[in-house]
Amino acid sequence: MSTTMPWPGLSNSGPSSLTDRYNDIGIIEVPMDVSRWSCYRIRESLPSTTRKSRQHAAYIELSPDGASVPSWLEASLPGIERLMTLSAGWDQQGAPAIQMSAIKMALSALIEFMNETSSAPQWTPTPRGGVQLDWHERGVDLEIEFDTNATQGYAVFSDHRNDELDWDGTVAENLGRLKSLFMDRLNARDQG
Repeated sequence: MSTTMPWPGLSNSGPSSLTDRYNDIGIIEVPMDVSRWSCYRIRESLPSTTRKSRQHAAYIELSPDGASVPSWLEASLPGIERLMTLSAGWDQQGAPAIQMSAIKMALSALIEFMNETSSAPQWTPTPRGGVQLDWHERGVDLEIEFDTNATQGYAVFSDHRNDELDWDGTVAENLGRLKSLFMDRLNARDQG
């Protein structure tokens, strides 16, 4: 079973029709090395030199291996959709459109350290075409930026209960800290 979040301008079918091929709909498939997920795909319609329209549309298809989609991921889809629909100049100061590579990098990182009960992030665009994920709850501030020029995300953590626990660094350097944080403090199970 798969869950699909469509974006404007695309049907739920893949690029198998002549219309899809004409509209340059491509599939970006990112294999995931996670036991519950075989892959997720971001499908996008790329601007074509043969078309008058330069619209960009995309949708995400999630394919869990017999598991339900985690609530944090389902709750993230509207934020991802909003980012994917921002065009160049969205900030009124010439910012580029949000890059699909930043969204894919963010999703790949989240799947590495989030668990079934993790709190969903707030998805925010950055002026360089990247993505920032934010959690501000339960005495914790966590921000992770995925820049289009970086190979991984950069995290900044602040603990309002104990300033000595503050840290910052790449997601890879702090993967253990992030996993613990989402098990202990940033989980939806204990909120409500």
